Amino acid sequence: MHYPDLEEYRLADPKSARYAFFEPATRNVGWLWREIPFEQGAVPAQVTRTLRDVIMMGALRRDVLQALYPSCTAPSDFRTHIVRGPALPCPLCGEEPVLDPGLALAWPTQVALGRSEYAIPNPGRTLLYIFPDLVLHDVEAHGYRPPADFLEALDGLDLCTGVVVNELRTRRRPKRRLL
Repeated sequence: MHYPDLEEYRLADPKSARYAFFEPATRNVGWLWREIPFEQGAVPAQVTRTLRDVIMMGALRRDVLQALYPSCTAPSDFRTHIVRGPALPCPLCGEEPVLDPGLALAWPTQVALGRSEYAIPNPGRTLLYIFPDLVLHDVEAHGYRPPADFLEALDGLDLCTGVVVNELRTRRRPKRRLL
């Protein structure tokens, strides 16, 4: 499924032929498809590490998060949606990537990518960037370079503020036109 970077995010409403829109404004990032060219280039290592942390914070149990981030007393949750069932493969290469935090624990800690959507706010919290968790694989394996504004938002993101991104957004109805 492809959506152009920085286009307004719309969630299809299965009960009607309409879309749900959100406040604050939302923008798509990283919804790539194999036949459609995308921006490529280097992404700073610190920003890639923050992207990895955002995904892990939404996917791992709280006790695992405490082991990974012992100084973080209030980890944020940036996950907005999760797909039930098997993870979706990468549309660019067909791989089913996993994220391994590298912990030797008594339970599995690997995270299958291709199952969740995440959102991060811009610095002023006037905009949310919504992206699939596969964007991490796209950056690392395919050289995808997300838009500069998104990278700036990741670079300034505080992971330990206790933000729950689903509490930052609300649905809004599109204005009806009178006939």
